[in-house]
Order: sequence, then C-alpha cells, then structure tokens
Amino acid sequence: GVKLPYFLAFGKHRDITVTPYLSSSTTTVEFRYRQELERGHIEATGAVSNDDIAGARNYLLGNASHLLPRGFLFEAQAEFASDPGYLFTYDYADRDRLTNQLSVTRVRNKDVFRSEVTEYRTLRDAEIENRDTLPARFLDIYYERELPKLSFGGRTFASISSSSLIRPSSESTDEGVGRDVNRFGASVDWSRTRTFSNSDCAETPTRSRRTEGSKAISLAWHPGPHSSCGSRWAAGIPMGAASFSNRS
Repeated sequence: GVKLPYFLAFGKHRDITVTPYLSSSTTTVEFRYRQELERGHIEATGAVSNDDIAGARNYLLGNASHLLPRGFLFEAQAEFASDPGYLFTYDYADRDRLTNQLSVTRVRNKDVFRSEVTEYRTLRDAEIENRDTLPARFLDIYYERELPKLSFGGRTFASISSSSLIRPSSESTDEGVGRDVNRFGASVDWSRTRTFSNSDCAETPTRSRRTEGSKAISLAWHPGPHSSCGSRWAAGIPMGAASFSNRS
C-alpha cells in the first residue's frame, strides 16, 4: 500500500496530520490532532477504514488535561474501536482492553487528593461472550493528609479511601458473578527517622488500617495494625586510602 501524510497547522498551537492509506484491500484515512491550551492540552489519533475484512471500521484514542482552579488537575482518556480486531489488524495499538477514564487530582505539600471514574471494554474473544459479568466501571476516591506534629516527634499521615467495582450484569450467584464490590478504608501512618552523629540512620514506621468491604449484602471488616523498624549505615572510603597507578 501507499501512505502520503499531509501536515496542516492552524496557528501556533494547533495542528493535524492526515494520512491517506491506499492498498488493494483497504482504503484508510489516518489522522493525528494536537492542541496546546493555556492551561492544558488535547491530543487524539484515529483512523477510518473501508476494507474487504469487515467493511467500514474506525477507532479513536484521545487524551486531554486541564489545570483547574485551586491546583486541581483534570485529565480525560477516551478509547474506542468499532470491532475487536481492528487495532491488531492495522497495528495501531497492542492492547486487548479499551479504557475510558475521567480523573481529578491535586498534590500539595501537606495533602493528596485523587478521584477517578474508569470504564473498561474487553477486546478478547474469550471474554466478549460474558462481557456483562466482567468489571466494567471502577470508581475510586482517595485523600491523604499529613497531621500536625505530635509531642513525641515523627511524621503522621491519615488517609481515607473509597472504591467501587461495578459489573453490567444484575445476576447474583454464589460464585460472585455479576456482583458489585464496594470498599471503604481508613489508615493512620506514623514514622520517625533519627540520624546519629556517625551518619547512621534508624527508622520506625507504624501503621493502623481498617477496611470495610461489601459484596452484595455481606460486609467484612479488616483491621490491620502494622509496625516495623529499620536502620541504615553509611559506608565510604577515606580520601587518600586508595591509590591508582598509570602504567603504559
């Protein structure tokens, strides 16, 4: 086949590349679009084909980001394919699952926030028939914050999280097919590091975590205290202790 790309610029911040692809078995138009925004970007790649395998076929892979007020970052990812074999046949992407996602995050010195909604679509032939019983949507919220210093020192972090795994099927069986799963968790982490005069370092982290999960009606609690300690020793070679010779 023959490919002939055309590059078109729309000002200083937008461009598109269009590539017609002609062969004895397909007529395809590929494209790639890019745009830089004042506080983000947009990028998308895709193609439209008419071939002797399945007739009209197309795909689209895109992502975008935008910086929101108060330091929040919005990100989006979109993936679509008209049929499971299109991406593999044309070697556009080596993946067996499409992922669509929306997320909002913020990272600061004292806290971290993350929320996302993700949708999955399988392209595996063995999974297409029972697609409704596979996890299709995932919802996740997470927040972590450093607490004020305690009287006995160290650093303390507290976090809470919630996530849900949703399947399209409404059937419920003993094996869990079609069941939605929800999880709620909270944890407190404390650690203290001390450096001695000889540069040796000792660290003592402690964690307490409680998780609640639900499958259908049943609930499960999983408390998880954890503690450990560690130490590190500095190693070095005094200056002048090693000598080098140059032989010719």
